Amino acid sequence: MHWYLYPAVIAAGILCGFINTLAGSGSLITLPLLIFLGLPATVANGTNRVAILLQNIVGARGFQSHGLLDLRQALWLAAPAAIGAIVGAHIAVNLNDAAMKRAIGIIMIIMLVVCWSIPNAGWKDVAGRFGSAPDGPSWASFSSSGSMVASSRPASA
Repeated sequence: MHWYLYPAVIAAGILCGFINTLAGSGSLITLPLLIFLGLPATVANGTNRVAILLQNIVGARGFQSHGLLDLRQALWLAAPAAIGAIVGAHIAVNLNDAAMKRAIGIIMIIMLVVCWSIPNAGWKDVAGRFGSAPDGPSWASFSSSGSMVASSRPASA
């Protein structure tokens, strides 16, 4: 990798960490960037997951320290996402690089459409709709999103 790409990748990482913590979907930038830099899609996606994990830990702690995280609600939402992640991981380990690129492309297009079609929807809007536990459609949504995220994990080497 050329020396001038290192500052660009670092800047993109900082920008996408900010975007992910603020609103999500920073992977729409980082994942294609990693693939563009020559990583296989499976490796790029696995690498991206590590950054997302760290961003989530730091972001959740920041929100919690300011009283903006309902831990009980977060745990309810984490359960179906974890189930989806397990299903997705079982699918992902069997995907080759070409299938992974196709899956990533399809999921990114879907996420772009969702982001563009609901520009004012944020966690405040979503949180106002829930009681103490999410309803069936919410569980399904988080389960499928967990599956999509995990299905983009790299195949084991």
